[in-house]
Amino acid sequence: MNAQGERVPATSGIALRGAAVLLCAAASVAIPGWIAHRTAVEHEATQAAAAAAPWIRHGMAAVERGAAGDASQSGSSGAAPAPASAARRPVLPARWAAVLRNSGARELVAPQGVQPESVIDALRDAGPDVRRHARIASDDNRRPLDAWTLPSRESGESLLVLADSPPARGDPGMILAACAIAAITGLGLSLALLHSLVIRPVLLARRAAERIRTTVLELSQSNLSDGVCETAVLLGRLGEELRSLRSETRVLRHTMHNRVEAQAERAARAVQRAEREAELDPLTRVKSRRALDREIPALFSRQQAAGQELVVAVIDLDNFKALNDTFGHQAGDELLTAVGDLLRGSVRRSADMIGRFGGDEFIVLLPNTTPGEATAILQRFVELVAERARAWPISAGRVSASVGVAALNEHEAASADELIQMADAAMYAAKRGERRVVVYDRRWGAAPRRGRAGRGGPAAQ
Repeated sequence: MNAQGERVPATSGIALRGAAVLLCAAASVAIPGWIAHRTAVEHEATQAAAAAAPWIRHGMAAVERGAAGDASQSGSSGAAPAPASAARRPVLPARWAAVLRNSGARELVAPQGVQPESVIDALRDAGPDVRRHARIASDDNRRPLDAWTLPSRESGESLLVLADSPPARGDPGMILAACAIAAITGLGLSLALLHSLVIRPVLLARRAAERIRTTVLELSQSNLSDGVCETAVLLGRLGEELRSLRSETRVLRHTMHNRVEAQAERAARAVQRAEREAELDPLTRVKSRRALDREIPALFSRQQAAGQELVVAVIDLDNFKALNDTFGHQAGDELLTAVGDLLRGSVRRSADMIGRFGGDEFIVLLPNTTPGEATAILQRFVELVAERARAWPISAGRVSASVGVAALNEHEAASADELIQMADAAMYAAKRGERRVVVYDRRWGAAPRRGRAGRGGPAAQ
């Protein structure tokens, strides 16, 4: 009974509990999903903003100090010129910085492991969308660098800052997996609350009602009073209501179970999709560097343990930078995409592996294949690349592919890294010679062990 004397249904409290449990289940799915969405959207924006702020702040201050220094020098007639080392002190946290004019450039930070001329040429040839900020350069160790251009409308000068690219703040695939696990955990807790707040109280109430009904019926059979019989009838109706409530609870539990299964299946599919995307290079649709670092040592160990042959081919595109400088990065991306398609068309076995090391370098692994068979396959690939590159004539020479081949057993490689270094050395021999496909020669000596793939290896001797 409520305050107005009206009867409150016995199921209202249970229904409120069930609604609360449904809200908890919805929140456990909605909140992780929102977090995953915001993380994916803000990931790149946060990286760029965090990297840009210090260069812009310190860079503009450096331009103003440099302009003030020029004015003070021109105003003092007998002042001695500042030493050359003063203009090259590292006043900015950058790899290289300079004030650019039409007549030349005034350095603020001396070059540290970079080549400024290549950066200036690349920015002049870049489109208007990337002239303020672009990732167009790399240092001597092939690490990515960001170039920031800050123009000054009043003086006609522009500040160019070259700095290390900021590291990624998180893997969106891992964040998505964590959100999926959080959603599944929340749904599991919702099921536990459903059983504790709804199902268990209903079962206990039904058992108590059955015991009361049995006792009242026994008393009524003893002819104690008519009121006892009426009570028994009312308790019987209560039992019917409890049975009806139990049926509704069973339906609610079944619905919750189906929702949990559906959410878990969607979360699992999302995790699998994120993992597949992380395994592929987004431009060429071959295996990414991350996948290669994990799968190449495993494949090498399997072939070595079974005593079977494994051929590794390292591919590098000749005059690729000249193609980018002449026709722009879009033409370079089209050529890289075409190379990925041609490699997949040339290598058709499911056991073979194709990947992109980065830039214009690719790698092909052919299990149970001899160097002669691999040379025939790759020679056809080189011819197809040459045919495709005829669409972009450049002054530096024709764009082509140089391929180096090495074999596990024939060249007695001790590790996957050494095998790749042998193939890389053969590739550099192909670049310097007339043949586009060169097999490693053991007479060159041991493969170099510095760097990723033996820069300046035995073939350079």
